[in-house]
Formats: sequence, C-alpha cells, structure tokens
Amino acid sequence: MDAPPEEPFVDPSGETPVRPAREGETRMCNALETNMTSPLEPGQRFGEFEIRELLGRGKAGFVYSAVDLVSKQRCALKLLCRMSSHDLYRNKLGFRRMSPFRHPSLMRTDRIEIIDNFTVLTMEEIDGETLYAAARRLRNEPSQVAYRKLHSLLHDYASGLAMMHFGGLVHRDLKPTNLMVRSKGNGVIVDYGLVASCDPETDPFGLRPYIAGTPRYFSPEALWDQSYTPAGDVFSLGLVMLDCLNEVAGNDQWLRRGDFADWVRDEDEETIATAISEMDEEIPPVLRMAIAGMLSADRSRRPSSLEVASMTKVGEGPIRLMTTHHLYGRDQELEQCTNFIRDIYRGKTGRLHVYGVPGAGKTRLLDEIERQLRQMHWGQVFRVKCRSRENQTLQVIDQLADQIAQRYAQRDRDRITLDSVSASILKKSFPQLKHVIHEDLYEVPASFNGKPQRLDALTAAIRLSRELRKMGPLVIIIDDVQWSDHDSHTIWDALLSDPSGQLAIITSSREMETQIRYPADLRVPVGPLPPEAAFSFLQTAASRWGANINVAGLQQLLKLSKCNAFRLQELAEEFRPGGMLHGLEDSPNSSMSNFTDVDRFWQTRFEKLSPEAKSILAFIVTANAPVSIGELLDLTGLGEQVDILVFELVRQRLAVDDSSNSECVTVFHDKVAEELIDNFDKKELRRAHLAWAELLKKQNRPRDFAARIAGHLYDANQDGAALPFAILAAENADRAFMKAEAAEWHEKVLQQVAGEARLKHLRDAARCFEEADLPERAAPYYETLAETASDEFQKRRLKATATQLLVRSGRLDKARPLIQDLSDELNILPRRPITMATCRSGLAMLTEQLAKIDFKKLQSEILTSESVQRPDDVATAMYLCSDATRSMAFLDFHGTIQLMSHGAKLAIGHGTNADRLHFGVRAHVWSGVLSGRETDSLEQSQCYLESLVGNLENFPPGLMTGDVWSGLAFLNLLSMNWTTVPHAVDSCIADFGNDLKRLRFESTHTRWLKLWADWQLGNWDSLRTNANDMAEDADRRNDNYQRFVATSGFSGNGFLVDGNLARLSQLGSDSYRIVSDTGSTELKHLFQWIHSTQVHLYEGNYLAASQVVRKMRRELGRSPIRRISLLQIVADYLLCLSSLHQRQESVLCGKPSASTSGAATTDPAIVRNAIRRLNQQPFDFAKMLGALMRGIERRIAGRKKSAAQAFSLAAKMAQQQKLVPYQLAADDGLLSLERDVDHDSLRQYMLTHRVKAPNQLERLYTVGLPNDEYPND
Repeated sequence: MDAPPEEPFVDPSGETPVRPAREGETRMCNALETNMTSPLEPGQRFGEFEIRELLGRGKAGFVYSAVDLVSKQRCALKLLCRMSSHDLYRNKLGFRRMSPFRHPSLMRTDRIEIIDNFTVLTMEEIDGETLYAAARRLRNEPSQVAYRKLHSLLHDYASGLAMMHFGGLVHRDLKPTNLMVRSKGNGVIVDYGLVASCDPETDPFGLRPYIAGTPRYFSPEALWDQSYTPAGDVFSLGLVMLDCLNEVAGNDQWLRRGDFADWVRDEDEETIATAISEMDEEIPPVLRMAIAGMLSADRSRRPSSLEVASMTKVGEGPIRLMTTHHLYGRDQELEQCTNFIRDIYRGKTGRLHVYGVPGAGKTRLLDEIERQLRQMHWGQVFRVKCRSRENQTLQVIDQLADQIAQRYAQRDRDRITLDSVSASILKKSFPQLKHVIHEDLYEVPASFNGKPQRLDALTAAIRLSRELRKMGPLVIIIDDVQWSDHDSHTIWDALLSDPSGQLAIITSSREMETQIRYPADLRVPVGPLPPEAAFSFLQTAASRWGANINVAGLQQLLKLSKCNAFRLQELAEEFRPGGMLHGLEDSPNSSMSNFTDVDRFWQTRFEKLSPEAKSILAFIVTANAPVSIGELLDLTGLGEQVDILVFELVRQRLAVDDSSNSECVTVFHDKVAEELIDNFDKKELRRAHLAWAELLKKQNRPRDFAARIAGHLYDANQDGAALPFAILAAENADRAFMKAEAAEWHEKVLQQVAGEARLKHLRDAARCFEEADLPERAAPYYETLAETASDEFQKRRLKATATQLLVRSGRLDKARPLIQDLSDELNILPRRPITMATCRSGLAMLTEQLAKIDFKKLQSEILTSESVQRPDDVATAMYLCSDATRSMAFLDFHGTIQLMSHGAKLAIGHGTNADRLHFGVRAHVWSGVLSGRETDSLEQSQCYLESLVGNLENFPPGLMTGDVWSGLAFLNLLSMNWTTVPHAVDSCIADFGNDLKRLRFESTHTRWLKLWADWQLGNWDSLRTNANDMAEDADRRNDNYQRFVATSGFSGNGFLVDGNLARLSQLGSDSYRIVSDTGSTELKHLFQWIHSTQVHLYEGNYLAASQVVRKMRRELGRSPIRRISLLQIVADYLLCLSSLHQRQESVLCGKPSASTSGAATTDPAIVRNAIRRLNQQPFDFAKMLGALMRGIERRIAGRKKSAAQAFSLAAKMAQQQKLVPYQLAADDGLLSLERDVDHDSLRQYMLTHRVKAPNQLERLYTVGLPNDEYPND
C-alpha cells in the first residue's frame, strides 16, 4: 500500500500544513520551501546543544537528534523556519499547551529557545518509528500477532489522547506519521503544532472559521462544519487504525482518495461504513467493536478516548491516566468536599471553606474539586480568583460575569429574563451581560421606589443566580477570598441567604474565618501532607527524572519540607536534569544543609534568569491580573522573543502559562509574588507600572480601565497623573452600586484635592460608606464635613448624622463626644443627673400634653406635604432625639430617656401634629418601660395606643402608622401579653414597608419583639425563619445592631431550634462589637446574659448557667433597668431553672445535694425566694412560671401532692395564655409523678415542629425527667 500522496516522506515530528484557502476559508500558513537545505550539520555546536544527526524535515522545519550539553541528556530539536507569524505563534502555542503533561503515550516537551535567530523547540527524542512504518512492517507478521499489536497500540494512543482531553486540549492532527511506536513497542503521540484548547461547557462544538490539519483523517464534523472536539480526535484515531488494519489485511487502498474538495458527505460516510463492515473477520471482536464505535458518523454515539482505552485494556493493571500533578495525601479532605457537593446537588445551599497557610495546597485541592464537578456534566461551575493588588471594580464578580457571558455566547441556551429593574442594574454594572439578559418591561419589583439602590443590586444578583440554577446546580469557586472586597462579600452573603437551593460557594483563604459573614457549612483545613504521602511524592518525582538520591536522602528532604505542599513541589522540580538535586549523591558537596531554606529556591531560579526574562517578570508581577502574550509584546517590544522568555519563566517555576486563555500568564504562586515585589529594584517596578498605565490608556476605554490605570500610577508615585482616573474609578464603582469601593476611591482622591472638589469627595465618601452599610466608616466623614461647614444649622445636622451612624453601629463610646457637643450647643441634656423618679413623673406630664392631637389637621398636613417652618436648632435637636434614641436605648438607658424627653418637649412647643404623635408614642412606651409593677400605668398607655390605631384607620400606611403599631407591640411585650405581640409587629412591618422611605432600621427595632413572643408561644417555625432572616440581613448590611437583637435575649433560640450552635456562636461574637461607655449595667448586658444562660442550659452546663444568671440578678438590682418587670421575671425564672437542673442532676446521678455540698447555686432557699418573687408579680405570665417552677421543685423534693397541685395550676394558666410549651411542660410534670406513664409530650411536640434536639431545647422551658425515671414516694 502506498503512503498518503500528500506526505511521501515519513517524519516523526513533521508539521502538518493547513491547506490553502478555498471557498473563502482562512489561509493558515506558508510552507517551508522544498529546496531549503538543512542549516545544521552533525557534530556542530548549536547554543547549548551538540547536533548528532538530522532526523527528518517537514513543512514547518527540521528535526535533529542532539545532546543537551548542560544536562548531558539526548533530546530532539525542532527548528521552525520561514513561517508566517500566525503559524509560528500556532506552533509555539501548541507546544506551550502540552508542556505540563507527563504521560508515557505523549511525547514530552521541554522548552522554547531562540538560537542564532532560529526559534527552537526542544523535546523528548523518540527512539522508534512512525505508526505508518510499523503498519507496513506488521504485514509480514502473522495476522493475529499483528492485530494484537495494533490492539495494544490503540490502547496506548487512546490513553494519551484521554490525558489531553482530560486537560482540556484536542490534537486535531492525528495521522499515521504523528503516531509513533517506541522501540519497546509502546505507542506515543507526537507533533503538537495544531493542539487547541476545548471546553465542553463554554465551547461545546469547537467551531472555527478555518480548516486545519490533514483532511484525509478528519471527522465529518471537522471536514464539513469546521468543528473540532475530542470526539473528532477519536474519529481520526479510529480512521488511522482502520487504515492500519486494512494494511495488515493486505488491502492497499486508502479509504479517502483524491481532492477532498470533490468529496460528498453522504458518499464519504457510506465509504467508511462499508469499510467497517468489510473488516477482516480475524480481527478480534473488541478491536472491531472499538473501531466501529469510533467511526460513527454521529459524534454523540462515539466512545470517549477514555472509554476506548478501557475497552482495549488488557490485564488487571490500571489505565495510565495521570494528571499534571497527582493529588497526594488529600483523600480525607477530598471526601469531605465530595460529600458537601452531593448535598448541593440534592437541593441544598451552602458554603465550603478551604483554609491553610500559603503553599499548603489549597488551590490544588480546588483544582480537583473543579475537575470532579465538570465531569458530572450537570450544573454549572464558575471559578474566580482574587488578587491582593488588583484594582478593579468588583474584581471577582466581574470575572464571574465574564464567564457567564462566555457560557451564554454559545447560544445553546435561551437568554435570561429578569424584571426591568434587575436587568437594568446588571447590564449597567456588567456590560458583558447585555446579550445574556432579556428585560421584562412589564415586571417591576413590588419594593422598587423609582430609584435603584444598593439592595436592589443585591436582589438583582439573587434573581440572576436563581435563573442560572434553572439549568442545574450552580457552583462558584473563589480562590484566595482573603483578597476579596467588601462589596463582593456582600454579594456572596446575599446569594447564600437565598433559600432556593442548589447553590454552592466554595472559598479558600489563609485563615479559618473570612469577611463573608455567612458561616461556612463545612470548613476543611489543609495542613501538611501525611508523611507517607509526602515521601511517595518525592520518590515518584525522583524516579521520574532519574535523580540519583537514596531513601535516606529523601527522608532528609522530607524533614526540610515539613510536608508542606509548596516546598515539596519546589524540591521535586529540582530533581529535573540540571536541577540542584538531580545528581546530589554524585556531587562533591552533597550535604542537605545547603538546602535549608526551601522557601527561597525561587530566588536561586530568579538569579539564573536573563535580564530580558527579569524585565518580563516585572511586568507580570506588577500587572495584578492575568497577562496576555500580546500585552507583553506591546510592553517590551521584544517581538517573538516574548514567547521564549515566558517559557523560560515557566521552566523556572516563576510564572504560570495557561495557554487555553487569551490572558494566560500569571506569577507562579502568591507566596512567590509577594516576595518578588520586595526583590525587584524599585525603579524597575516603577517603570513597569508606568508602562502598564500607558498601555491601558491606549486602549481608549478609560471607563473600563480607570481603576487599573489609577492603581498603576499611584504605585509609580504619579499621584497627580492618577487623580483623574481615580475620580473616574469612583464614579464607575458608584454607578455599579459598589459603594464601598467607590468610597475608598473617594478617600484616595481626598488626599489630593482642595476647596469645592474636596468637599464634593468628602460628601461622596460619606454617602457611599453609609450606603454600603459601613456606618462606622461613614461617620468620620460627616464629622469632617461638619467641621468645614460654615452654616451652623448644617454643621449641627451633619454632627447629628454622624452621631446617629455611630450609635446605630453600636459605638456609643465614639458617639459620646458628639452627643456631648450637640447637647451643649442645643441645650439638650441637663447639666445635672436626673433621678428615675423625676423621669417617671416627667413622662406622665409629657404623655398628657402629647395626646392633644387634631386628627383632621394631621390628615391635612399629610395630604399637603407642607414643609414645617421651625428654628434650625429645634429641627436638628428633634432629628437627633428621634433617630439616635432607637438604638441608644440598649447602650445608655438613662441617657435615652433624657434625649427622648427633650425631643417630646420640643414637639409640644414647636412640632406638628405628626411630631406630637411620634413622640407621644415614644413617651407612652417609656412610661410603660418604667411602670414596674404599676400595671394601671401600663394599661393606660396600651389603651391610648389602641385608640390611635382606630383614629389612624383611614390614614395612608407608613412611618406614622407603623410607629403606633411598634409602640403597641412594645407595650404588649412589657405586659407579657404574648399572643398580641405578633399581630402588632406584623402590622408595624407592613406599614413601614409601605412608606416611601425604606425604614429598615425602624423595622429592625420592632421585629425582634416577635422573636421573643414566638419563643414563649412555641411558634418555633416562625422563630427560626425570622431569626435567620434578620441575621442574614444584618450580615448583608453590616448592621451590628440588628445582629445583636436577632441573637441576644430569647431571639437567639431561633438558632437553637435548628441546633445551629456554631452559627449562633459566630453571630454572638459579632454582636459584642456594640459598645456602651456608661460604666453601668445596660440593656445590652442583660440581653447578652439571658442569651448566655440559655446556651449553657442547652449544652447541659448548669453550673455555668447558674453563675451567669446570679450575676445578672445582682447587677440588675443595682441598675435603673430593674424597673422593667419583664427582666426581673426572666431573671428569677432562669435562676430557678438553672438551679433546679443542677439539683435534679445531683439526684439522678447520685451526686451530693446542695445541703451537703454547700453549693450556693443549688441552695433550696434561692429557688424558693425566686418562686416567691415570681408569685408576687402582678402579671399572669410570672405567676404561671412560679407555679411551674414550684411543681418542679416539689417533685425533686419528693413532695408529689404539692407538686401535682403546682403543675395543675401552671397547666391551667398556660392554657389560658396560649403558652403551649409551658402547658405541655406542666402536663409532663404531672405525668412524671406517675409510674409507667410517658411524660414527653413537650419533646414530641418539638419533633413535629422539626426541632433538631428536643431533649436539649426542652431544658430552656422546664426540668424534665427521662421516661424511665419517676420520683420516690
């Protein structure tokens, strides 16, 4: 059989030309002139090589056998000659793409060099022959022997091909002369000139506007559709093997003949199908079946290369499919991650966090997770990377938007339809999504008020993620999240708060905790590798490179590495020929003491670089983003040398070249990048930054690159030149609703401007920080604005705003000087302290005067929306007294009453009907707070607010009506009328939601009341939902106050219902950020003590619970807050509960009783006194608790009769108040007095409401008995 007519000369490394343009197709290359003579002679010194002989020539250049004079190893050199710039780039790109691969069936590449103006590719020299030559030789073998040999070769080629496909590459030029057979009989794939990247998710069809390769072995889709996929490689390999089988069988006809321009698709398919059916019957069935499948005209029916390798495998050994770097010693971590992913695919939402020191191997673990996810072929995986010095609005979100746009550019999915507001926000923030999102002009969110705000942007992100999840589970991988920005964190929190499911966010960082407030569902620490895995890694690397080192030497290196993945990889690379460890034992100075600082190996390699390579590296280091070869060409002017220099950096493990992307070159490792910055000459870094700035300016896209340009100019100390770009960056971030980033750019600009410009950026910084929910960072700018304001009213108003922001962020200590200044200027707080008795009497007078409201005039005021004329000082004082006191109540009880009282007086003297109503509600609430056991005062305040509800029935819902419902909810809570609290809170939230302003803080101030009521009523489903919602919203908006009220007191029990102690602990630690400076016991402390006591009870740590509650009782007695009866009742109840738990534990476990141990916390007198105080309270709730606690105390004491009476009374009172948990607890108490009767109705009720740990949660209501226990007579 004749060789293919287009390639009579067999060259194992020959380049395949792309055919000339035909019918409008792209011309790809200029062929090497056929009369060109070999430029090198045997024995000639060529750079660091000595030429041995010419192996062959192709249409791209010459291939020589040579000796590397440095490593003393034989290799093959390929000289690329007289090629077009496009073909030269293509050959080098294919070579670069294959450089990471190590597989026995793939020719190993080494490096790219320029020697004497020739571009040279160095690679493994294959000792063997082409498959074409082997097939001709096999004709002389017995057919069965020849077929077995081809069967084995097919397995080898398929394994190598699977390795390429696994790595995201396609060969595109498989033919008999690009498949070789080593002298030992193994098959190997060569010639990577047409290797291209492929991604089944973003580029599923591999469509290209040209035909490249050898048409004789093209798949149908490549030949007629220019579609290059892994399935096309499988077809090409199948056709090559069919030709070889025909060769062995004596059929000397090539299947495809003549000019392919004359071929017809149907006829070609019929020719191949006929050849398959006419294969020699002696061909083994498995081989016949494999070839038939590989040559299916429908690519979806072809087996994958890995399936072909599996079909043709002989023996029990594994298929040699090796990744670029095998994942050593991470089986346990990978299993944890895999189980997490399974839960996501089953419908959950969650976050997985991988953490460890730099170089621990976090990124490699993420690589493996990503690989497994992509193999699932269902769902969507997007991976982004944060960089420490990257200056770009929403650096990682922008990367994510790019990937989404790229995925939808394939047009195999319908565009995403979103409401008009969400669509507008996303398109404006991320222009690349314009072709992805379709705007539904008829849908507008109910909460939208006409001007998009930051929370609208978060809602848009959530809605986009929901639409993406309609296509399957969504997994977002974020590498090095410690470098992410505040705005990005807020988006991750928003996505994780969405209950729609099938969403995973996988993060990695150096620390266990991140700035993402949503806690990780699974934390996976990545520490040192297990010693046996680390040793195996080093041993494998030494064996691969033929390094001369014994076991003892490897053990010493293992100690040096401390089993750190980065250090192990550094050591392994030095096993390569020419490396420091390759011939260690042959070296006269072979002591391991020379290698103590493994972390600095990179510096040795850095010092070996040529000056040109160092200059390239400076540009890569300062880019703070992936760099393209094209950019490096523009920056350096080094022409085709850039490729070679990048290859040098890759070989020295100082850079990574991901040739599958256009922007592909980055610093090898963050650990190296950080030290390189310090190692470079500062002048060289400055030049690099200036060059980057100039290059980005030339793109004529200042709005897109403003942040990067400004960053480079600032790093180059060109602050003046950076200023206009910094201003533009701030405007861009502001438009994209990235308020924190915008504020930070305004901060930077402030240092360079003066006059009106400085005032503008001060205002913008203050506004953006406030809108980014960073009130503590916004407050200083409002203070500075106040200092610069010439108008006294404006100055005080700005001070009041700063005060309000600091108080809302829980920093009363920082707000105190401002409060004092404003108090002095506006004469708000009295010079001398006022007693609580005076406050109570003053409130009584204020409530009477504030009740004088003309409702007809009030309605007219609302309808006309007339602005109220009042003195500036009065307006500022009323603003401060109204807004600051909402959250200040938890931090300064006494001061809040005084501020509120002053505001009420101003409302009486200068306010409108609306002002009097607003402060009247406040006055009545505080009157109820201070009423103590005087229930008449409390009832009068409730009656007044109920009358207001009736009077305002026809008024439009908003702040005013919401205020009334809020006040009523507070008074119902103080009187412990638990059943009426939820309705009042719901009505308040609904009215606040209908106001033109977004009254989030006002809603928060009321919403926690429902959490307390739900706990008492046993509405655990509502409790868990609202507590989680409030906590998640607090995380999104960085609201310390809301986080505090959502987790302290009884509110935190919403997390105990789900058994989520970890989340509660994290939120609880965050809530301690709110700070009081009074030196007295405040509501903040009491709420935290209540929470802490209940957590201890839940965990069964009764002694700790008793200690906390006794401290609470002691401090409460010294504080003016003791006037709040609810807190007195809760303190006595928790004191009884914790003490009785301890006493029962002593009885059941046989421990010493209180009377013998002398433990003060279990002294019966303590419990009896607390029960007496509960019974003396005028509130039915307190009396019910007293009866329940007495029943438990009597049962423990063995007094069954009196216990039964107490339990019966408690059950009756709880039923009247609809307090289900307490009623069931009392019923259980009665049943526990009988033998052989179950007494777990409360636990069973909890189970029906999906309570995670009923046995533990029950401890917060009662002291139960196990069902097999009953009290002694």
